[in-house]
Amino acid sequence: YVRHGIQQGSILGPKLFVLYINDLPYNLQSNSIKTFLFADDLGMCIQDKCVDNTNAILTDSSETILDWCSANKLKLNSQKTQDLTLSLSNKGGCDPPLKFLGIYLQSDLKWQHHIDYVATKISKGIFLIRSLRNKVTRDILLSVYYAFVHSQLNYGITLWGNSGYCDKLFVLQKRIIRLICSLPDLTHCRPYFIKLGILSLPSMYVFSTLMYIKENLYGFQHITDIHGYETRNR
Repeated sequence: YVRHGIQQGSILGPKLFVLYINDLPYNLQSNSIKTFLFADDLGMCIQDKCVDNTNAILTDSSETILDWCSANKLKLNSQKTQDLTLSLSNKGGCDPPLKFLGIYLQSDLKWQHHIDYVATKISKGIFLIRSLRNKVTRDILLSVYYAFVHSQLNYGITLWGNSGYCDKLFVLQKRIIRLICSLPDLTHCRPYFIKLGILSLPSMYVFSTLMYIKENLYGFQHITDIHGYETRNR
């Protein structure tokens, strides 16, 4: 029998676990800290103009988390714990990219590593489509595209879709269109995107961004809430 917790694989397991750890963010309340809790993943965002201050806050917060885990008979997985210093300046941190909820974040706020990761993922879809294109119907190839390629391209695209590195993914997407339609390598793809009903990568980014704005329209700050003075003619 299980003396602590519940058996793995039970139907109620995930819900009970979420309820069990639901109070963890409240133990980290601070003006400098924002917490993000998703299933068993906890993220903290610490903002300060001084790096030494952020390090001190991070140390105190880590001790609070360890104390909370000890009191609740849980153990923090140190191998999956990582910190990342973000900066808009060229003197940003040199920390390795951090993977959070399937998206790689870089200290310089660029997306090259994540886009390379996505390119590797959709290359498997390209191989599969190339292997199947002479054996199955176009409808099946489209199903393969949406399962192995579109899902990878669409995930988190609102964050990284305006990066200059995205050209790499757009080239791969056009290669897939040519494979599905059995086109020569240099064929212009725009008519075939329309014919197949597939959004191009830039269109996917625009659509995803518009949907995000629509869903969060009343959550954005107005310029008048940020500045107390006229900025138009400055």
